[in-house]
Amino acid sequence: MHDPGHLLFRKALRVAIVLPLAYLFVMYVIKMPYGAAYTAFGTFVLLSFSDFGGPTADRARAYILAGLVGLVAIAVGTLAALNPYSAVICTLIVGIGLTYAGVLRGYVSAATMSILLPFVIAVTAGPGLDQIVQRLAGFAVAIVFATASA
Repeated sequence: MHDPGHLLFRKALRVAIVLPLAYLFVMYVIKMPYGAAYTAFGTFVLLSFSDFGGPTADRARAYILAGLVGLVAIAVGTLAALNPYSAVICTLIVGIGLTYAGVLRGYVSAATMSILLPFVIAVTAGPGLDQIVQRLAGFAVAIVFATASA
């Protein structure tokens, strides 16, 4: 059997249910169109790339902490996108830092991609200082939805 215990199926089903709900909430309830993309991406990243195990309380703390660091990564990426040189240098520093932090194992290692990818999306989306509040709010909604569903 390729998926013993149907672990991958359950993770995919969770993403398939939670992601549209989070997206619709941001798009139509709080009406933040720029934040909706970060909600969808954040929900996908947190639920599919983060593989936090252990007791429920520890998992919830890990999702919240990874999400908060992801918020910082989005803010730094948005600011770094103002200048192409700062974007390259900042991406190098963040990439190397997270790669080396990944050797710590455990929850830090499991959260590495969930922090790096929001940074990369923010830095490649271009300078959007007028959109930063919506980006952060959208990702914050993703944190709430991902933590609640996990």
